[in-house]
Amino acid sequence: MTEPRSGNPLGVPVAALGAVALWGVSFVAVDLALETLQPFGLTAARLLLGGVLLIGLQRLRVRPLLPERGTRLRCAFLGLVLGAHLSIQAYGLLYTSSMHTGWIIGFCPVTVALGAQLFLGRRLSALGWGGVTVATLGVLFVTLDDPGELVHAGFGDGLQLFSCVTWAVYTLAGVSAVEKNGALRVAGWSMLVAGVALVPAAFVTGWSPGRPDLVAVVAVVYLGVGCNAAAFALWYRAQRRHGVHRTGVTLYLEPFVTLVAAVLLLGEPVGWRAAVGGVVMLGGVWLVGRGGRGTREA
Repeated sequence: MTEPRSGNPLGVPVAALGAVALWGVSFVAVDLALETLQPFGLTAARLLLGGVLLIGLQRLRVRPLLPERGTRLRCAFLGLVLGAHLSIQAYGLLYTSSMHTGWIIGFCPVTVALGAQLFLGRRLSALGWGGVTVATLGVLFVTLDDPGELVHAGFGDGLQLFSCVTWAVYTLAGVSAVEKNGALRVAGWSMLVAGVALVPAAFVTGWSPGRPDLVAVVAVVYLGVGCNAAAFALWYRAQRRHGVHRTGVTLYLEPFVTLVAAVLLLGEPVGWRAAVGGVVMLGGVWLVGRGGRGTREA
């Protein structure tokens, strides 16, 4: 059941578009922050900030703060997976470009759909399997693009592709916990657990090789407040108002937001292979969404 779309006669999920815009710029923000921060320190800081804010939002809404007793271990596991997921992405950005990352992360619905078939019994149709094939070819085409000065871009692209697997684990393992606690409570606690778990690693590797500059501080605030707190709140608000399907369609815009941000803020060149491969991949992802329940429901 969705809420009436009062004040929005076109039914456009504006809140979802806001979340997608925030998430789309996130890879550029990470890239900028990594100029003076280490991956573990950056990831721990953004997760702790986002987790505290989401739990604070639950408090303001007079909702229970702690997860249901039977789901607390699951939320802790989700936190460890989320911490690994964002750390892999941050480390990968040391080797590849924000633009490549934005395209490759768009592959996540495919890994979710495959995981749903393997572990939840939600089978893909022939159309869905065709989409998996097309999307995979698109990702391979993206990785063939040569970013020029990034001589180890292939390694970085591989890490970003692996992060699609960790996101599938986080999404599918969290289904039961979200059903019992609500998405924001699970997100808040998994972020807090992830941030705390990464603090020792941040001290081992060092938070920063020097004093973080203003750009890095602003990037961390943006990631914690904008991407990890505000974007999640906007996203789930949009889902309540417009439903999962209408909201989910807006995710196809995220790689294009990353592309524009990477060009404007980092001056990254637009490689034609990456652009063509990215569009092909999104077409495959769309087919996967049409051909199976796993992507849409998760």
